[in-house]
Amino acid sequence: MLAHHELPPAELRMALTALTGNPTDFPADVEVRAIAYPRWHETTAGVYHVTVPANGAEMVAKVLAKGDGHPSAWPYWRREALAYRSGSLPADELRSPRLLHVTDQAHDRMILWLEYVPHAPMNGATPATLARVATLLGRYHGRLIGSGFTDPPWSSRPRHEYPEYTDKIAPIDLLAEPAVRSDPAVRAAYAPHELNLALVARRALPALAAVWEQAPRVLSHRDFVPLNVMAPDDAAEVVVIDWGQAGGGPAGEDLASMIYTLAWQQRWSAATLAEVEDSCLARYTGALAASCPDLDIAAVCRAYRISTALHTGLLIGRDVARRRDHAWRASAGPELPWILAARAASISRALVNIQPIIDRL
Repeated sequence: MLAHHELPPAELRMALTALTGNPTDFPADVEVRAIAYPRWHETTAGVYHVTVPANGAEMVAKVLAKGDGHPSAWPYWRREALAYRSGSLPADELRSPRLLHVTDQAHDRMILWLEYVPHAPMNGATPATLARVATLLGRYHGRLIGSGFTDPPWSSRPRHEYPEYTDKIAPIDLLAEPAVRSDPAVRAAYAPHELNLALVARRALPALAAVWEQAPRVLSHRDFVPLNVMAPDDAAEVVVIDWGQAGGGPAGEDLASMIYTLAWQQRWSAATLAEVEDSCLARYTGALAASCPDLDIAAVCRAYRISTALHTGLLIGRDVARRRDHAWRASAGPELPWILAARAASISRALVNIQPIIDRL
């Protein structure tokens, strides 16, 4: 059970009223169960499933603790509440959970009271489910573009502008070292021209980012991965949770995150990834064009392909650096070659995606 100060009775009553539509007294019996969440969520202090057995009401209480106070900071702690209140989140077949109530506690803690979503995350999504999500995402983004969406003041910046990201891709420079290129695990995972392309892409990152920014703007979730996208098997509705990193970005960014995360999690072959990617990108851009017939679809496709490199391709340096990290190698043991191999198809495809763009720079 949560401490009394974390679930104030008056606030719980207000959240229940918003959920059920009826004023209610504080129930005598409330069940609270902690929900596991990724520990890299710096501002999240707890996530709880709240159930009232007397009336079957269910909701989620997400406790946020004050972190970086600058609105553009990656872990800006008020961003998720602002996103829910903005009116920009999806609300149709692709939607966000309903915000029931917000509790501010002494300016350093906040509780978001949210609708409970019973669907499972999309970790085991099939290509058919993913294609459905791509269509719904395209419709949502098309509506945003058609409404004249502009970046909100609480928007996060693109991930490649944060030191946390640049630190991850910096080890790409190791790919120039003969000892790394001759490593058996590296040679088994990547062809020499792919290593060369990664080095070129790293140096071209500012120019690639400039092209990326030219695409039509939408509200990017920026963590649009299977863990945060909940759907039944038929994907009749898709619910996207955890909007704490959201910000204005180019159309295509979120689709790239989803496809490439599933690709390495499920260890798709290069052929499977290419087939799924082509199908989903066609569905996404088709939905965009249906909403905005005059949209520059070519710019969206370029932004998508650059996003695959930003999300996946340029992380080749991190994996190779781990190969050199004796302490990490000792802890990973026999899984290290598997980790390199699991990401190889998606990283290779992401690098291939951006080669024509680099050639035109």
